[in-house]
Amino acid sequence: MSALLPPDRGEGGEGHAAFGPAPKHFPESSPLAGLPMQLDVTIPISSFRVRDLLALDKGSILESQWSHTDDVPVWCGGSQLVWSEFEVIDEKLAVRVTRLG
Repeated sequence: MSALLPPDRGEGGEGHAAFGPAPKHFPESSPLAGLPMQLDVTIPISSFRVRDLLALDKGSILESQWSHTDDVPVWCGGSQLVWSEFEVIDEKLAVRVTRLG
């Protein structure tokens, strides 16, 4: 993900807060706070074979067994961080955090 959108703070016009204050044990002034991280959102595609890979073409659709109403996991470095749901924002696909992993 190249950009994070802050959670909505409600309809009271309070604006947005990125993710709230940093935990007391990890101050925002820490040199580690600015390290980049890559997050991965994964949806399993079962029964996918090499022949399916070779047959892929522009416009191919890969069907998953994942229900469109189920939350999807967000991973970082092999550890699941949160659960999320897909959302479209300004014609870009995004994920909204629904609960902590």
